[in-house]
Amino acid sequence: MSTVIDLSDPRTQRAIPIAANSGQWIRCTRRDGQHLFGIPSSKPGVHYFTTADYCSCPDQKFHPELECKHQLAVRIHEALA
Repeated sequence: MSTVIDLSDPRTQRAIPIAANSGQWIRCTRRDGQHLFGIPSSKPGVHYFTTADYCSCPDQKFHPELECKHQLAVRIHEALA
């Protein structure tokens, strides 16, 4: 699967620095074997658990039809890894 990075998209612009800090993410593996990342929020002590298809952040809960910046960051990270 290819990842298209649209630099004109505001979510993508916010996702790039998040992906650049992937070394600070918590890495987990679910029972089904899927990798899950705990991505730090801008709020101290808060992490959002994220895959390319899911995120626990408020933006994703209110706009499930859109990919949030955390999901985009995971896709970018996985494409580069």
